[in-house]
Amino acid sequence: TTTDNKNCTYMRKEDKNSTACCSGWAGEDCTDPVCNPACKNGGVCEERSQKNNDPPYCNCPPNFSGAGCEESATGLQDASKKYCYKGSQCNGELASENTTTVGDCCTGNFKGSWGSQSSVSTCFPCKPDVPLDSNNELATCAFFAPDTVRTFDGYNLKLNASCSIPILFTSCVQIHIVSQCDFKHRCSCQVDVYIFIQSVTYILSGAQVTRYDGVTYDKVNVVETASETAVHIGAELTAKHSKERNNTYFTLDSCGLKIRTDVYGMVAFTLSSSSEYSGSTGAFCGNNNGNINDDASLGTEKVAAKVNSEMMSKGIPCGVNLVKCTAENEAAAADACRPLSTNFQRCNGNVSVTDYIKKCQDSYCTALKNGNSTETATCNIFAQYHSQCFLAMGVMFSWRTESLCPLKCPATQVFNSFITNRCPLTCGSRPHNSTRDDCNTEPYAGCTCPDGLAIYNNTCVETSQCQCLGSDGKMYNNGEEYQIPGKCNLCTCEEFGLWNCNKPSKTCFTSCAILNLNVVTTFDGRLYKVDNLCGDVVLMKALNTTVTLNTENSQSNASSITFTITITYGSTSSKLTMLKTGATVEKGRTIYSRIKQLSDNYYVIQLKKIDSQILVSRQGLIYIHANKIILKDKADGICGNADGNRDNEFTSPLNAEMLPGDFLHSQGACEKANFGEPTTSVIDSFCDGLAKYQKDVATLNDFDNTMRICKANTDSDKIAFIQFVNIVFELSIDYPSNDKDALEREYDTCQDTCDSIGDKNCVPLKVLDTGCPSGTVRTSTNTCEEPDRCGCSHPTDDSVHINDTQRILIDCSQCVCKVRDLVCHTVCDKVVCPLNHTSKIAKIQKGDNVIRTCNAPPNDVINVNDSSLLCLCADGFKQTKNGACVKNCPCEENKILYKDGAVVTKGCHSKQCRDGRFYNFAQLTDDCTGICEIIGGLIQIKQIDSRVFETLPLFGWCGVRVLEFDDNKVVFVPVDCGNQNTSCGYIANIYVKDMAHPVVVSSADLDNPTINGIKINKRIYGDIEIANRALYISVGVSNKFIVYLYRAFRIRIEVSATLYGATQGLCGNFNGDPSDDKSLSTGMQAPTLAASAKSYVEDISSCNPFQAPLSFPVFSDAVRLAWAQKACNVINTHHAFEDC
Repeated sequence: TTTDNKNCTYMRKEDKNSTACCSGWAGEDCTDPVCNPACKNGGVCEERSQKNNDPPYCNCPPNFSGAGCEESATGLQDASKKYCYKGSQCNGELASENTTTVGDCCTGNFKGSWGSQSSVSTCFPCKPDVPLDSNNELATCAFFAPDTVRTFDGYNLKLNASCSIPILFTSCVQIHIVSQCDFKHRCSCQVDVYIFIQSVTYILSGAQVTRYDGVTYDKVNVVETASETAVHIGAELTAKHSKERNNTYFTLDSCGLKIRTDVYGMVAFTLSSSSEYSGSTGAFCGNNNGNINDDASLGTEKVAAKVNSEMMSKGIPCGVNLVKCTAENEAAAADACRPLSTNFQRCNGNVSVTDYIKKCQDSYCTALKNGNSTETATCNIFAQYHSQCFLAMGVMFSWRTESLCPLKCPATQVFNSFITNRCPLTCGSRPHNSTRDDCNTEPYAGCTCPDGLAIYNNTCVETSQCQCLGSDGKMYNNGEEYQIPGKCNLCTCEEFGLWNCNKPSKTCFTSCAILNLNVVTTFDGRLYKVDNLCGDVVLMKALNTTVTLNTENSQSNASSITFTITITYGSTSSKLTMLKTGATVEKGRTIYSRIKQLSDNYYVIQLKKIDSQILVSRQGLIYIHANKIILKDKADGICGNADGNRDNEFTSPLNAEMLPGDFLHSQGACEKANFGEPTTSVIDSFCDGLAKYQKDVATLNDFDNTMRICKANTDSDKIAFIQFVNIVFELSIDYPSNDKDALEREYDTCQDTCDSIGDKNCVPLKVLDTGCPSGTVRTSTNTCEEPDRCGCSHPTDDSVHINDTQRILIDCSQCVCKVRDLVCHTVCDKVVCPLNHTSKIAKIQKGDNVIRTCNAPPNDVINVNDSSLLCLCADGFKQTKNGACVKNCPCEENKILYKDGAVVTKGCHSKQCRDGRFYNFAQLTDDCTGICEIIGGLIQIKQIDSRVFETLPLFGWCGVRVLEFDDNKVVFVPVDCGNQNTSCGYIANIYVKDMAHPVVVSSADLDNPTINGIKINKRIYGDIEIANRALYISVGVSNKFIVYLYRAFRIRIEVSATLYGATQGLCGNFNGDPSDDKSLSTGMQAPTLAASAKSYVEDISSCNPFQAPLSFPVFSDAVRLAWAQKACNVINTHHAFEDC
């Protein structure tokens, strides 16, 4: 111990040899095999072979298998049960000794696996479900080919139809679907989607979209055409294809509908919950009213048949259904589809697996019959079931594995069953682009690069192997350099194939020099003299930066010349005044310029905005080193215009030639300043002696011009010239005096001041002078320190310098300068606000108490202290609902935002959004059209000014005037099916002014329109134009209105703008106001639609408008017979069936 009783510690080094057995072996000589995991159930750990690198294995007794003989063949007899492992690939320890179901194994956050080592295909990694944010703003109806529908409100239906299925009807669009299970050409059922919108039909069939407007067919391949940018197909439909997911997305903006199709036979229809069609949709997607219970009736045979009969479209061809399994392949099909009951067990309680097992088995047998891949067929059904599980459960779970339905990946890519980021690392893209919020996506299975690799030309490479694309179209390898034409920075290809262009290129710079205040050589090499230079002379002016020289108090001797250089940027000025005793600096550190002492006789000025440096010596040298790309055609001043032409230096700002003397005066020179050409023919022994340096500089500059500059200076002025030559040519020419002993070392503008160290954009200029000793640099306080004592730069304010060890608070960070690094830690929540925002703290500190918003009064003003937001709108901006800051507010209508200035057209009127409020235009829109529609067997009508359908009461099947003006009218007649609840067809009687008989068209006989019982064979008949299409017939009258009658239960009447406010009838008065559409034929308002319909009955003698529905309290055979005779006798009595 020491005298103060502290223990002493001694250390010494010892060499020791030790041996250990390799993994899998034990014992003194390492010959005893050790199995991991340990052998169970009587298994024996044995040596596998004589090879050194082969580990031992468990030799299992009969009936047992697995790495540790842990699996019993008896326990695996139940196909629904497997072993639960703690490892992710059915390896490691068992979580349970007995077999379990996948549901019992993969519960909670358990991250093991379920399956068997003897059957790799059934190993299922347990991964926690990923709950996704439920979006209550959207309602989705989905169809899963060939027979399953999930309604908007979440009810699951199973349909039996291979022909057209009416899936979604609104007043804007009617959509039918047909399943195509043609396994001769594909391995999954596909869905053909028929979209009827106004008079246009769209058919979506796989990648092919067909648009038919009644005259021409236009076909587009969406996969080949659509990309990340949506492609327009006609005026109504846009499409975008996702290559990663192999999904195609369609949008019908005019109907507020989005459609998604995939390659597995699913079609999804999505409407906003705020859509005007909420609660009023029809067909098998349900009514979208939020009530699942009233969708259940769609699954009954009676209601399903009723929907089909009302909405079927006879013009759509039937599809192809799956075939049933035969007895000899039922067992194989059942085995192939078993994962639906095991791997998807967590979903079986939410979506019926029985129907999908049947669908899966039929798909297997259909593929088998057609010679296609049965594995692909069953995997497509698994994917379809997973999609329906997601809709039902609101969670995503992984089901694809390396052995169960893996997606085939390119050679360098790997399969990932749970991709949640759609922005992979990519050559040419910055790595942080993969971390953006909009990269997050719903999980999906696909191919990705292994961790750390980037995508390059559809392959995966190390990020250092990414190539960079130059503007010359060539590829450059990592580390290669390239200079962009017209730019001054030299670019280096770096990791991820990204250019780093912070290295300046010397070839991009030019220079101007003023020697002894009387010899000038311009940027373009023009040499001239100025005697008696005085005034505030502009040396250079470009891009709002001006450099002026003042010589009013100039004095000269052999060692110094006094003058002032002023740097002005906008309203900010800095000054350097050279004195006999040194120099004075005013505002030497601004965000635009830096003035700093380099050595005893040199100062350097950095001009950041124009990438230039100015070296100034006490001996009378002003040397401007400037970026010629930035200055080209923008410079002015006595240094010239930097356009590469030395013969046009003396020009006015209007590009007019000036006399040299006038030019000098225009740049601020005083009246006594005189222009002169230098005398360069004199014999000067010093200048002639420079010839020995020509070999060193000939390739760098114009040596002859340098000789002219030399002879333009007198012997006593040679010091500034030597400084000039040494800088330009990086030479070490001695002064012609005893001053040569003072030349101690070379100083570099980029290395010998604290401010320049680490500046990647600095272009080095070197001078010979005395100053700080080697190994030290000059600080901002003109002391000499080691580089590590320089201090730090402020991260956001160039005018602030932080000394070494100094502490400073920057925003919410407490920082300390350590050597040259600024080390910070957060002491409060730093708020970084986006454009047009300012922090709440800044608002409060400024004294702003309120902020303006885009809410309606009185909520258009919010107290700053009450706001929960950290970033608020800056002065002059208003805050929108989503937190954006705008000069003028957007307008909101039906939860849709329209930007300021947007024009919104609905129906016959347009309005413009102006600072949050709509202003109506008085005139009607160019395409103003009123539309009245009648649909369904249980007749519904949408009046012209309305957007919703209402049930139309029937009165003895009378003809009703739905449209009339002047002596024109349209009479709608439903064809009775024998009772008072259902219509079997529609007839339209179209009366035209000055015609004795109406045009009669019938949905039962579209091909034969008649007048007075005679078929019309002409397309044009007086003021009438008739067009017969595949699915409908149209009758147009004098460009006033068009009646469309469809083979299905549908009449559509389009009324032109010329009839605005001039119509009557059950369709309404076409004035844009739906509140007065229910009118009587007298012009008075009707209390109900039924009252309105009664008043417009065409011939009350031909019907009984007040007859009550038939009812039979006693259903005897006689009553049934009478009812049947009445119901069916329409075939004999109604003229619609006469020809048949």
